[in-house]
Amino acid sequence: MTYIGYITGPRAEQPTGVRVVEPPPGTRQYQRGNLYAVVDLSGEHPDRAAVADRLLSDMQRAYYSARGSQSQVLIAALQQAQQSLREVNAHTQYYPLKAGLLCAALLNGKLLVVASGAAFAMVRVSDKVHMFPSEMSLNVGGYSLADGPVEIYRQDVQPDDVFFVGGGSWFNHVPVRTLAGIVAFTTAENCTDAADELFDVGGRVPLPGLLIVLGANSEPPRPGAPPPGSGSPPPRPRRPRFGGLPTALSATPPARLPASTPLAASSSPVAPPAAFAPTEPAPPMAASQAEIEVDVAPGEPIFPPPAPVSEAPAEARRGPVWPGQLGAAAAQGLRQAKELFNRMLPEPAPLPRTAAFAPVSPHEARDEQGRLIESVETIGRAEKRAGEAARQDAEAMPPVREPPPGVSYRTRDASVHAALDAAVEQEPPVLPTPVLELPPFVAPPPARGARARLFLLLALVIVLMVPVIVAALHFFKGIDQGAEAAQLTSAAQAQLVGAQAALDLGDKTSARQQLIEALDFLDQAVLLDGSNPERDRLRATIESELQEVQQIVPLYGLTEPLITFPPEAQPRRVLVVDEDIFVLDAARQAIFQYRFDPATERVSDQAGMVVIQQDSVVDGVTVGPLADMAWLPQVPGYEDRPTLLIVDRNNNVFRYDPRVEGATRMVLGGQADWGSISQIETYQNRLYIADEGAGELYRYSLGALNTPGDAWFSEQTQVNLAGAIALEIDGDVWFLFSNGMILRYRSGEQVPFSPENSIGLAEEPTDLYVFRQELNLIYLVDTGEDRILVYDKTGAYLSQLRAPEGELLRGLSSVYVDEVAGTMYLLTQSALFTHPVWQ
Repeated sequence: MTYIGYITGPRAEQPTGVRVVEPPPGTRQYQRGNLYAVVDLSGEHPDRAAVADRLLSDMQRAYYSARGSQSQVLIAALQQAQQSLREVNAHTQYYPLKAGLLCAALLNGKLLVVASGAAFAMVRVSDKVHMFPSEMSLNVGGYSLADGPVEIYRQDVQPDDVFFVGGGSWFNHVPVRTLAGIVAFTTAENCTDAADELFDVGGRVPLPGLLIVLGANSEPPRPGAPPPGSGSPPPRPRRPRFGGLPTALSATPPARLPASTPLAASSSPVAPPAAFAPTEPAPPMAASQAEIEVDVAPGEPIFPPPAPVSEAPAEARRGPVWPGQLGAAAAQGLRQAKELFNRMLPEPAPLPRTAAFAPVSPHEARDEQGRLIESVETIGRAEKRAGEAARQDAEAMPPVREPPPGVSYRTRDASVHAALDAAVEQEPPVLPTPVLELPPFVAPPPARGARARLFLLLALVIVLMVPVIVAALHFFKGIDQGAEAAQLTSAAQAQLVGAQAALDLGDKTSARQQLIEALDFLDQAVLLDGSNPERDRLRATIESELQEVQQIVPLYGLTEPLITFPPEAQPRRVLVVDEDIFVLDAARQAIFQYRFDPATERVSDQAGMVVIQQDSVVDGVTVGPLADMAWLPQVPGYEDRPTLLIVDRNNNVFRYDPRVEGATRMVLGGQADWGSISQIETYQNRLYIADEGAGELYRYSLGALNTPGDAWFSEQTQVNLAGAIALEIDGDVWFLFSNGMILRYRSGEQVPFSPENSIGLAEEPTDLYVFRQELNLIYLVDTGEDRILVYDKTGAYLSQLRAPEGELLRGLSSVYVDEVAGTMYLLTQSALFTHPVWQ
């Protein structure tokens, strides 16, 4: 049940650019839920009302006839309207129209809104008004030519929630705060009055817009409330609308069809959106007539002729025809060139013959033509063989010429010659290593005449062919990269569709993972083949969906930094009290005090004043590494002045009064029994000190600081404070650990608490702030991602705060909130910023 307020004049004129479709129960269209559409046109077209009515009908027809998930059909409806507007502008080029388009679908307590151009929605949920898109700057130039990205918004709604849908022209007549205020205080009883008020504040101009109040299905009509589905009833339209579809604005809204009324078929099919359109198959390869026509005798079975085998590689045959033909032509040209060069080059001259050739090894012998005759056994193997076989081998070997004997051999006497000859006759002959005789090297004569010109031609051809071959390789490589990029783009589209389906089911974890994968596929496609309009639109859609899943809130209030730190600084903690700003610098191991001037809203002394520093001596005690600081307010009867409390790693506590020069040492009871102090905090006139070494939290009353502190944890509670990096108290005690774990304790015992991890946990947590007043929020600083994760105190994830652009929050390390002034202080590696508190 819905209560609808139409923005129209006192005569209930026909509103232009809006449509309400609420199918009756029991019909097929009822499964799609209610549809609320807005078209806001800008231009000098002579019949803008007819064009707006056509776009509304296209959205209605596409929404109730397209297939897919709720997100897909809603996006398809809006893209169909964009396509229709492009067709209208193509026919009337002298009167181009710009449009703000919006479709809202309500089904099973879920509201989905898609918008393009200058159109928006305001939704009141749990006494808070949300605007979609949240970053719109709507003015006269905020319209688009139907080619902008489609953004989607999802919200769970309940009875008594209110939403307003309208075009961008509203922001030229009504301030945003006025619109939000009317939406915030609209109920079912005053829905019609609120619509009349919107008509009045809009300058009594019929601007395209709808005001819808949700009611329970079984809820009876409230006293004074307009009839369900109606507001100020507009008259019948001046021309018939598409018949047979679910009820629309063609009758007194919402005119409901009987459950038995048949739905007429659409006269024209709805074109699928470009993102979901199937890729057309490539045309078949053209074949010659001889390849297609085959003579077959009567009675014989007809089989298709075999496809001609291409000489191009398999990779080329899978592509278009012309790359394979080009490769075949190139191969044929190379063969012809090779034959030409073979005919032109002279025959190679034969090698010169030599008298003898040296064998490749001492165990090989060759004839005078250099042919291998037979291998010769080594001396050791020849002694083992029988004498007859050795002699046969020796007789089979051709004679090898030995080198001439030396002079000493000729001077030996006859007895020596005789002994040597006898030894030679008894032993197998051993062949000495022959000597290779080669003719001296003679350089060939230089080429002249035609032969010289041939070599010059070859060199020129090589020089010209190299860039051609390189260009061809790059060309074919580009074809392969383009095909791979198209596949990656299709994979990114498929991941986006899956993520949208997961979001429709409320599974944000799966949707986030699929969107990240889709963005990764798209990045790879752009790296291979560059960007194009289709990939740009797909990227915009993925980033919009991812931003919705992660609930990113850009901090547009970040302007000039309040304090700029030097490069050697490493600020870790910030604390603000009235006009005093205290910053703990981990690199310089000092606490600096800065003075804020409310008159100029600036910090004049950017260097700051050192309050306390490591290795300095305070009341005879050397200051150790600084650990934490807290503010102790003035407590009448106990503390006559507010002071800054500081603890170091040597278990010392110091106090600093801004009205008194210098810090002093503070002595507490039981201090000698402390293990390793890491955190200090104050709450309701009590002082809390966390002992990481002993795993204990000591609580001191201001009137009894000399008495040892009470052990706050109960005896049966097991506590391990190793790695604790932040302590917050709001009645409960909260500890943040370096691994991202948050522990919550109440009355000395642990309370179950687990932050939602639908978008992943903090990569590098460094600080925690727990609101103490009416806001039920927790701020978790994630230095690894330069963001602040916002949870409620049940652990439910709400949003994340980021810089709007650039690296303004690079090195974000700490946050402090002044809940009274509604200001938060963001401490980064290089600066301190202020921004209004996000609620």
